[in-house]
Amino acid sequence: MNVSQNFLETYRVVRRAEGWGSADAAYYRKLPRVARDDPQRAIWRVRAATFRALLKVIGQHRRVLDLGAGNGWLAYQLTRRGHSVTALDLSRDERDGLGALRHYPATFRASQADFTALPFADAQFDCAIFNASLHYAGNLTRTMAESVRVLTAAGIIIVMDSPMYHDAASGQAMFAKKKAGFRHDYALDPVDDQMGFVTFADFEMLSRVFAFQWAWIEPFVDWRWSTRHWVARLRGQREPARFGLMVGRRQGD
Repeated sequence: MNVSQNFLETYRVVRRAEGWGSADAAYYRKLPRVARDDPQRAIWRVRAATFRALLKVIGQHRRVLDLGAGNGWLAYQLTRRGHSVTALDLSRDERDGLGALRHYPATFRASQADFTALPFADAQFDCAIFNASLHYAGNLTRTMAESVRVLTAAGIIIVMDSPMYHDAASGQAMFAKKKAGFRHDYALDPVDDQMGFVTFADFEMLSRVFAFQWAWIEPFVDWRWSTRHWVARLRGQREPARFGLMVGRRQGD
């Protein structure tokens, strides 16, 4: 089994166990809104806030590449708003991958491919969105180089809903705990070449490599969510992950 197959199998088993997806087409069309009893409601609340912030950043009628599109919810919502969207993911899972696209009345393009080998010519998109997905990459520089390649000269890159840290050690502790949980709860050995999280220092490096300027946008979810970093600091706990938008533009734009 190669790395991609191992990742997809691990991802499918864990996501099914965690209660992602549905047999109901209406579930997908309403995302990021979910019912109160949804097992992942806390995560979707954060993504709904990020999505509202995204709509303010992205503008109108763009050619968008949805990287790590999953079940296609973001591609659908952007298509509804007049954007021309291509959804890209490795998984064709019927509940949590590109197989779920059958639930949407709006049509958009779909492609099964890896971040590091995008099947598109240069300068095809106005906006590339890593949709809760950049932290799954194994090589940050190579992954970002491909997204830069397919962008127009004035195109933007948006990293959305990946766990962000100032302190890399906190991210490493989070990811180690998650991998230990995979082994204990599901008897699965997770792929070791994933980053698992992203740091603000990573984007400082990307600024130098690709001459991009990056701006962080952290939307308001609620007061409890907004104060959790202060609470963790007071209690001497590790830094919690931040979730939001990291927006990249070529320097000079």
